[in-house]
Amino acid sequence: MYMSTNFQVADDFTRFQNSKAQITVYRAKKIITMNEQMPWAECVAVADGTIIAVGDFHDMEAFFKTHGITYQINDSFINDVIYPGFIEAHMHAQLSGLYNMHYAYIGYFDRHTADGKISKGCKTTDEIIAKLRDVLAKNADNYDDEHWLNTFGIDPLILGDAKLENINSKWLDQVSSTIPICLNHASGHLMTVNTRAIELSGLEAIHDDNVGRYPDGTCNGNVAEPEFMAYVTNAGGMRINGDALNAAKEATRYVARLAKHNGCTTIADKAFGFLLTPKAAEGYAAALQEGTMPVRFVVEPFYSKDMQGTFNGWKGLQELRDRIESDRFLFNHAKILTDGSIQGYTANLLNKEYYSGAKTVN
Repeated sequence: MYMSTNFQVADDFTRFQNSKAQITVYRAKKIITMNEQMPWAECVAVADGTIIAVGDFHDMEAFFKTHGITYQINDSFINDVIYPGFIEAHMHAQLSGLYNMHYAYIGYFDRHTADGKISKGCKTTDEIIAKLRDVLAKNADNYDDEHWLNTFGIDPLILGDAKLENINSKWLDQVSSTIPICLNHASGHLMTVNTRAIELSGLEAIHDDNVGRYPDGTCNGNVAEPEFMAYVTNAGGMRINGDALNAAKEATRYVARLAKHNGCTTIADKAFGFLLTPKAAEGYAAALQEGTMPVRFVVEPFYSKDMQGTFNGWKGLQELRDRIESDRFLFNHAKILTDGSIQGYTANLLNKEYYSGAKTVN
């Protein structure tokens, strides 16, 4: 690599010198390089999708002219900042799209939507109740036993003094005890449901440490880990009604736009084929067939015995990989769920208990 204080060019730039590839020099207000030796620059040269030079414009111009390299200038970003794309290494891409499109957000932090708007966070448990009451009041005709009020984002660890024991069915019944309500926690390992949802899910009859209880022995609406959360999802919790394939496709395209808005160029799906996205593979395939998306997906198939279910076995998974894998859609390792969550008291801890005295679930 040729390098001066204010200019760098790739070692193999000569292959573009005699090629038909068009070299475009993008000028910007500032370019953040992530290179300690030259942390910022004025312009970047791109050919065939590859960055071949970066630095001060006058140095770049002089270098290209000296070597007889032709180029065009693009000033689309002359008043903007250009920086490398972020990598979101641990998320659940399709689920994120589904959640943002279909469910009420009740997390602590404000967050962007794909169209650039702000979805306000809830800083207290009272704000959560108020928001859910508002959602229910504005959409009362949309909810019944087949169409639950589903939400996402709550995390007891950052809600101040809100302990999990106080995030329960009786607390949630303040919104409604007749319309089923499901809170899918931010950890993804825990759900809280109200009284009607308990009845529809049959949780009262499930006696296991992963199903929370009040001191009198009745179910308190807290359900931990996928095996037991499935009672809730099977009854209607976090269910996407309608065409599952179209929902998965639209969720894929939504999360791609969301990632782009937040500056991410590579995002992960750490549970590809999870039970909440039964048409995950078909949804990704359909979205990819409609054209290039602004992000690269790296997926980790959700492991199940012999990879049955979504993938129809290891052979089916390999056939799927052969069919849709590309430089924009990469398969990585399998996702194996071996631990729980701190929020749900199911994480494996060395001393087997939390500072509050709550015991871990084994």
